[in-house]
Amino acid sequence: MTIHERIFTLRRAAGLSQETLAERVGVSRQAIGKWESGTSLPGLDNLQSLAAALGVGCDELLTGEPPAMRDTASPGGEAPAAGNAAEPTDTGLRALLDAYAAAQAQAARRQRLLLACFFVMLLALAGFGAFAGAQLRALGGRVDGVSRQMDGIDERIDQRVGAIRAGIEESLREQERPVAGYDWQYGAESGDTIPLTLTATPKSRRDGTTAAFSIVPAEGGALTVPAEQQADGVFTARLMIPLTEQYESFSVLVAFTTDGETQTQKLFREVEFFSGRRMTAALELTDFRVETLAPGTDRARLSVGGKCALSVRRALQGDAVPEAAMVTLLVDGEEKARETLDLSREFSAPGQTSGDDAQMSASSSLAVTYYIDFDRLELPLPDGGAVLVADVTDSAGHQITVLQNVYLPRESP
Repeated sequence: MTIHERIFTLRRAAGLSQETLAERVGVSRQAIGKWESGTSLPGLDNLQSLAAALGVGCDELLTGEPPAMRDTASPGGEAPAAGNAAEPTDTGLRALLDAYAAAQAQAARRQRLLLACFFVMLLALAGFGAFAGAQLRALGGRVDGVSRQMDGIDERIDQRVGAIRAGIEESLREQERPVAGYDWQYGAESGDTIPLTLTATPKSRRDGTTAAFSIVPAEGGALTVPAEQQADGVFTARLMIPLTEQYESFSVLVAFTTDGETQTQKLFREVEFFSGRRMTAALELTDFRVETLAPGTDRARLSVGGKCALSVRRALQGDAVPEAAMVTLLVDGEEKARETLDLSREFSAPGQTSGDDAQMSASSSLAVTYYIDFDRLELPLPDGGAVLVADVTDSAGHQITVLQNVYLPRESP
């Protein structure tokens, strides 16, 4: 028996008219008629109301199977009613999903049958030749119109079924998730780490269940700590997240283990964690020329010089701002040139300036690119290479170092 046949049978058995059932469910009588004829199916939004009005559970309405009787009584001492219209389980949802797929296939078959009938009529009129030419063209136009109309109907059916299918599949995924609820809170910075307190409650509480929380960065290994179970069944743990670029973005997961079986769920994803709390910088060669003079001879020398770009971005959180930078050219580990930069004007912190600089302070930059021009130098060909090193310091005393290779010696064959 199909779902629409069960709706009809249960309504008749309950002695309800379509109007009465529609009133109890909160839909129109036409909707009840479509559900009973199989031209439409109830959605998730009115499924429970329909099952309750018919005196059955959602699963019994969708599958035709009566609910399994429980051995234990309800907390109030009464046995649970067989017709309890609770939310459908994954079995009922899959039955509804299959019914929608069948309805979609049936609509497509009706469209093909209707078009086939029109084409048969079209071929029959073609036998009249030129005498029926006008009628043939008119009928052809009608066929095209009906075809476009059926395409529109089919598209609307596909959209409706697609939306309901997505809702059902999301309900199925939600039932498979082991977490009933969770929460998190960041603490104050401690050294170069940020504490993160996590709590999670499993849907199924059983003796012997353990839990663990994990921080999984985009690159690198996971940071995992076991959780402690509180008296109310909630699991909690405190993780110390290092303030390093490895943790610029990461996912937070919880895993519940019961009787050797582990269920894992991602709680949330964090992005710009490091750059939100620390300044960042990048060094790029823009018009920096490197040339080997007289290669392969005893007079071989290295010619270097030109422009490079230092991009500095302040932290998104906190009051610390970049203050100073030093860009150094090292050749075989020895300093050959140095440029210093004052970053305090572009990154002035609120309240640190007055007068004409007040407007600049109020609109402190988020990111600035500085262009440094090194005079050209000719040096003995280095054995270990040449590199540009940028050291950037902020108002809180934090320092970051970025490097950009300038010259790497070729390996001997």
